[in-house]
Amino acid sequence: MQERHEVPEVQVTALWLPGAERATLRAGAHERLGGRVTRLCPACASVEHGRPHVRGRHVSLAYAPGVVLIASTTVPVGIDVEEGGELAWTRVEAVLKCTGEGLRRDPRDVGDDTAEGLSTQPLPLPAGWVGTVATAVPARLSWAARGAPSRTTTA
Repeated sequence: MQERHEVPEVQVTALWLPGAERATLRAGAHERLGGRVTRLCPACASVEHGRPHVRGRHVSLAYAPGVVLIASTTVPVGIDVEEGGELAWTRVEAVLKCTGEGLRRDPRDVGDDTAEGLSTQPLPLPAGWVGTVATAVPARLSWAARGAPSRTTTA
């Protein structure tokens, strides 16, 4: 008899607060998560830095001017967002967060999903923004946005 594995859901929320300082974005993310955010570094076991968790769920946060992305799921997760950036870079950042290596690993060494043993998905962000979520196993994306990005003008 084959065991059936349920595909986990990764809940991603974009919290748009144009003009907000990082501390305000962080407070909004923590409120949205509805619990105390704790951290654990997989390299040194410090609770001062490392992967965030809330009530037993894996969490990843990404900040850019006026927005915080919040990812929450039952498996290791990483997320990144950039305004006017490159999708390939957000993928690398998300992978390094998901693996817990962060910038202890040279970003140039990050391979494709098969080589990394991870699953990555681009995020449905407004024009001018790019983002990626990485999970330890393939996951269903549940997307929500609160607020709206500010309009930027380019000369």
